[in-house]
Amino acid sequence: GPALVALTQDHQQINPTEEARFAALLCRQYDIPLTLMPMDEVPWLTPGYRPVTLMQYPLANQQQEFVRRLGHLAPVGMFGTSGDWQRTADLNQALRGGNPLGALTGFATAWRRDGNRPDLNFGIQRLLNLFSRQKDHYTPHFPHWLDPGLLQRHDYATAFADRDAARLESPDRRNHRHPQLQVWCSRKDNGTVLHGNAPDAPMEGLDPLGDKRILEFLLSLPQMPWLANKHLQRAAMRGLLPEEICRRPRTAVRSHHAPFQRNPANAWVDAWAALPEAGRFFHREAIPRLIGTSVPPHEAICHLRPLLFHLWLTGVRECRAA
Repeated sequence: GPALVALTQDHQQINPTEEARFAALLCRQYDIPLTLMPMDEVPWLTPGYRPVTLMQYPLANQQQEFVRRLGHLAPVGMFGTSGDWQRTADLNQALRGGNPLGALTGFATAWRRDGNRPDLNFGIQRLLNLFSRQKDHYTPHFPHWLDPGLLQRHDYATAFADRDAARLESPDRRNHRHPQLQVWCSRKDNGTVLHGNAPDAPMEGLDPLGDKRILEFLLSLPQMPWLANKHLQRAAMRGLLPEEICRRPRTAVRSHHAPFQRNPANAWVDAWAALPEAGRFFHREAIPRLIGTSVPPHEAICHLRPLLFHLWLTGVRECRAA
């Protein structure tokens, strides 16, 4: 059946925790499995220390945030690409088998032992210490474009606690109805190939109805530093992936936001009229008009996500009706 893939970033107005929690709530309401795919290579300021980037510290700061704040929702997994394939696979197994924070610390040690500089643990250990002091002071936050009355109608913090308790008591902790958190960290070609802002990105993982097997295939590849993401994507579009991958039911690669960007006269927000229930979740006036303004691309995709979600939800209905 359908599963929602929520693309998240850590850009200025975009808080990955806000979007991730909101996506989890919607998936629970519609009884849909959830995959969260954080994708970013922007600078991330370690509290009290120097700025770092995922280019310098792959698989470090960003999943720290997700493991800490969303680990109670579901089992935590991770996907990696480019030169970090094999190392990511090892870390993914460690995350599945034990303490996520301990696994990340172990990964930092292995990264340093293999001769990589600067020291990855420079940022991780301080983040671990910071998060351990704050873990009992959780306060939910949500995007500014949510319906202001949404928080008043639901006690989300209590709902999360109840869900976590039920999951821990369940004999099947890997029930498919529990949201699955998949952390995607890409170190190159992020802006042109895997980024949700790319108009013609050939990655089916960008499509909420895509097949997860292509991501599992990416994760299974050996470490090949000379192979960039773009080359693999082109091979996938030419049908050069393994037969079991190519035989899967194909999902159309859609770029919902591209038409709005190509037509400056289009009042794109009005497209929500096709799905009236959008008003139950989103405060449309809080989403700025993007066409004809100087809004950077990474902020534009943030404001388009409410529209993308409802276009996706329409596809879910069509899938279930069929």
